[in-house]
Amino acid sequence: MDPVFLSYHDSLLRKSDVALLKCPNWLNDRLIGFYFEYLEREVFIATAQRILFLTPDVTQWIKLGQEAELGIFLDPLNLDQKELIFLAVNDNAEPDEAGGSHWSALMYDRVLNAFYHMDSFSPTNYACARTCAKRIVPFLKVPRDPTFLDLPCPQQENCEGMEPIRVTAHYSLVVLLHSYSLRLWRLYLVFCTHHVQHTSEGSFR
Repeated sequence: MDPVFLSYHDSLLRKSDVALLKCPNWLNDRLIGFYFEYLEREVFIATAQRILFLTPDVTQWIKLGQEAELGIFLDPLNLDQKELIFLAVNDNAEPDEAGGSHWSALMYDRVLNAFYHMDSFSPTNYACARTCAKRIVPFLKVPRDPTFLDLPCPQQENCEGMEPIRVTAHYSLVVLLHSYSLRLWRLYLVFCTHHVQHTSEGSFR
């Protein structure tokens, strides 16, 4: 038996999911999905119309689903009306399976018209993140192609260890900066745009 630990709106966590929070385990899609839903419903409730957290299962469909069917999932989400969009990207290449062995953070900022990717084991998820970004560009309805940039972040030495904490920390940093100093956050992003490699502009279409 794997009893239910928490039922929160659309999220359901079982005891085995919560056990993964102890190091050196990996986060799974259900934990990240709950975290996203909690941020959306509790932390960003006042700005919910401007900020969107795409759950891991939706991100997986964006990455591997049929492009002709993306509108079924994305049109109701009104991506063209969101200022910030957050995604958790994994390296799973199987469309019918959840999770993956490595997670990274992807964010779109409409004001800067740019995607920002943070990977603690770079460049493991670079191609997956680019694919996700490319596939949602048409639904953003922006006048020009967004920039895609890999942001610098702490790197793990192997495929084990502190990755779950780092993935969570990436989003916590973004959340805090957006809540208290969005101008400072965007100045940091502009700085990174000029000092970090792997920048690719105007190449999504």
